[in-house]
Amino acid sequence: MSTESNVSTETSRTIADARTAKQMSLRDFAAELMVSANVVSLWERGIQEPGRETLAGWYTDEREWVRQMAIDIFVARYRETLTSRGITVPLAA
Repeated sequence: MSTESNVSTETSRTIADARTAKQMSLRDFAAELMVSANVVSLWERGIQEPGRETLAGWYTDEREWVRQMAIDIFVARYRETLTSRGITVPLAA
C-alpha cells in the first residue's frame, strides 16, 4: 500500500462510492474485501491506496462490483499518471 503523498483522490472516491452503492457499513465492506475496517478507512480518506496485489486479487474476483472497482481504480491511476506528465486523456463517452 502506498503511503506517499501521491495518493489518488479518485481512488479514495471510487472506494467510498462503491461502499455507498452497496449500502454497507465500513466493517461489512472491509469484511467483503477481506481487509480491516481501518484499512478501508485509510483508503477512503486518501491516506493509503490498495496495493498492486490487492488490486490484482480484485480483478479476478467473482463479484462484478469488486472487479469494476478495481478497473475504476486502475483507470484513475493511469489517467492521473498521464495527466501529471502533461498528456491529455479524454474521458469515455
